[in-house]
Amino acid sequence: MMLRRLTINVLRLAVGLVTAGLIVSCSATPPLGIGGQPGPIAVLEPADGAVYPIDLAPPLFRWEGPATGRWLLTITAQDRPDALRLNVTENPWVPSPTTWSRMKSLAPGTTLSMTVMPSDGRRAAAGTVHFSISPIPLACRVVYQELPVPFGFAERHVDQFRWRVLRPEASGPPETVLTRVPYCGNCHIFSRDGSVFGLDMDYRGDRGGYVLADVAGKMDLRKKDVISWNDYLPGDGKISRGLFAKISPSGDYVIATVKERPFLVRIDDPAYSQLFFPLTGHLVYYSRSSGTIRALPGADERSLVQTSPAWSPDGNTIAFARAKAPANLWAALGTKNLLDAEPGEDIHTLNRKYRMRFDLWQVPFAAGAGGTPVPLAGASDNDRSNYFPRYSPDGRWIVFCQADTGLVSQPDSRLMIVASDGGAARRMACNRPELNSWHSFSPNGRWMVFSSKPDDSRLTRVFLTYLDENGIDRPAIRLHRIGTPGFAAILPEAVGLSGDAFRQVRLVEP
Repeated sequence: MMLRRLTINVLRLAVGLVTAGLIVSCSATPPLGIGGQPGPIAVLEPADGAVYPIDLAPPLFRWEGPATGRWLLTITAQDRPDALRLNVTENPWVPSPTTWSRMKSLAPGTTLSMTVMPSDGRRAAAGTVHFSISPIPLACRVVYQELPVPFGFAERHVDQFRWRVLRPEASGPPETVLTRVPYCGNCHIFSRDGSVFGLDMDYRGDRGGYVLADVAGKMDLRKKDVISWNDYLPGDGKISRGLFAKISPSGDYVIATVKERPFLVRIDDPAYSQLFFPLTGHLVYYSRSSGTIRALPGADERSLVQTSPAWSPDGNTIAFARAKAPANLWAALGTKNLLDAEPGEDIHTLNRKYRMRFDLWQVPFAAGAGGTPVPLAGASDNDRSNYFPRYSPDGRWIVFCQADTGLVSQPDSRLMIVASDGGAARRMACNRPELNSWHSFSPNGRWMVFSSKPDDSRLTRVFLTYLDENGIDRPAIRLHRIGTPGFAAILPEAVGLSGDAFRQVRLVEP
């Protein structure tokens, strides 16, 4: 029994676990120019062309080059003769609120140029970056989960999992709203208006437990707030965990993958500690009004896996990932619940060994009646794996993850955008070199948060990008106040919470 429970905890962790680390200072070795002399300064953050929201607290700036210990920063606005000149002794550097206000007042919405040079004025060593500050606010909060790392430690210390909230306009650290939960929990989600909260939780040994509650300032979660995906077709010998559940825009329904057969390989690597995807599973929805769980016709084919669903803003359509597992994966798993990587195997080795590719499909929801599923052009039949779709708030676009293979925590995962009725998909400008995943739009649709790895670490943090009215995005900026030593920052959700909403969450009937 203990072994079975440990196995289930491992499977639950596999859905959400990515690794984390510290924000560290820039390289101590400056780039070299001709003759081995210190070369020009290179600005690393922000990336050239990045956009900041007007309501963001002072961000982080970072550069590498001659290590003088003192730098002169000159910031100018497009078509304006005046300039802001600053003497800086820190790198990375976060401006004071007063200095950031002065930067924002230069020219909101237009391009700013920032030149960094040694304090002795050697302009030949200067580096320049261009960025802008949008008058469109982020106007939401970022809810995310922190997990201790590495994987083996996390599965033994689920009580250290915690859920935190970043108020982007505040300069202080994120607030911890829920912690010391004695059960494995992952994949939190909100309704579109932020009024309903959902959380995957292995409640009292029920592997299909799911918390579903109305959002308030102080939330005391009780047994009445927990549903079970195992109430769907009980007694058929198959266990449901409710993978990747999503709440409908109205908050009336929740949709998830059930009766899944997970394929999980544990890896002894703090950067990528698991390979995970379901081999089977179909979509079901829970009705809050009736308390019933039913399969969604058109996404309930038992010979396939249908997973990672997303609601259209009007609640009328479901986008989801679909695939048929190759025979060699079934043979490799056999009767086991999980596999361990062989010595020397890493995520890249396993991706070559165990290949699984998903296509995106759409199906009508039709108040639960479902319909005929159709592949999404631009995100299917492209010799890639396509997964984790998210609709833009206006319904015009779907942003999804694409990788060579797999589903969760893929190093080559890139964010793609396609029209919601299909078309040519485009790789987004916000992508970083490694792991771009679990994205979430701000309520106004002009910003998107996502998980990725900073270029000064292999470990995962949260980034933000701007999208214009045509779905064109900009290079991402790091939300540098997110990040705790030894913890992964994962599953960021941009939520329109107001006032004191979601300030304290307690499990009062553990």
